[in-house]
Amino acid sequence: MKEKLLFVSMLFALSLQTQAQTTEELEEKKHLEWNFSECGKCKENPFTFDSTIVKYLVANVYDKDNRNSFGASQDENDSDEDYKIKLENAKKAMISMEIFTDSTTVTKSGTIKLSEVSPTEIFVMLAFRPYTGQKMIKSLRDKKIYVIKEYAFDFRDYHYTSGGSIIKMYTDPLALQKEKLAVTNYRTVLNNAISTVNQLETIQKKHTFKKTNQYGYVLSTYYDTSKFTKLEIATYKQLLKKLKVQRENVITKNKEKVGNKSLQYDLLDIPDFAKQTRIEEAYMSYINDFGYIE
Repeated sequence: MKEKLLFVSMLFALSLQTQAQTTEELEEKKHLEWNFSECGKCKENPFTFDSTIVKYLVANVYDKDNRNSFGASQDENDSDEDYKIKLENAKKAMISMEIFTDSTTVTKSGTIKLSEVSPTEIFVMLAFRPYTGQKMIKSLRDKKIYVIKEYAFDFRDYHYTSGGSIIKMYTDPLALQKEKLAVTNYRTVLNNAISTVNQLETIQKKHTFKKTNQYGYVLSTYYDTSKFTKLEIATYKQLLKKLKVQRENVITKNKEKVGNKSLQYDLLDIPDFAKQTRIEEAYMSYINDFGYIE
């Protein structure tokens, strides 16, 4: 009876061990699988490599002050020379891409340095593997599959530039022409509204006063609409009507899309946003200077 119980216990222990090994193997396999599903719209966003930033990446990887081991580790039996070789190989891998025959990444067909990639070659990202810190990309020219280190793909240079990215989003020339036209048209509307704001403020400045304290320090400045002449009042009201329409045009155009890009979030620059803010603040501050404006 005791022998039977012992045998059952051994079977149970073996079962648990096998189950643990299977779970561990599945987990390991999951870590090594490529994530295609969460790549989202990245497949629709082609890009090229910026050759200038690639040079900065190489300089960064080989910078003597860069203490990153890039995945190289010195094992117990490794000499300093062994580790040096490992580190050099890790650095070479960081500034290169592996080439594969297909997206299974089973059969490797070669390696290419990032500095050898043509700046006109267009790629799309297919998948990523966070556990190993890798991304899979495909060339749209020859359909080859490449695997690049995440550190390199996400690299931004802050030493020589203000955070230039190693990749540049690619836009078809015809689409680029449409984008430029949309931005030009928007800026015309924007500048017309700014011109109206300037005209309003020119009238205000003629009747601007300073509020001071008992020591003569200026506490604030203000304009007094009661001092406006009849002609200035008429002109001012016309300008407010004009600004009201122009502001609506700015808001409407802001929401426009050009292809799959948003005018406001993808194509405009900081000076454009500054002008938008100035127009909005002027409108909110001045629109009720003479009551409701239709």
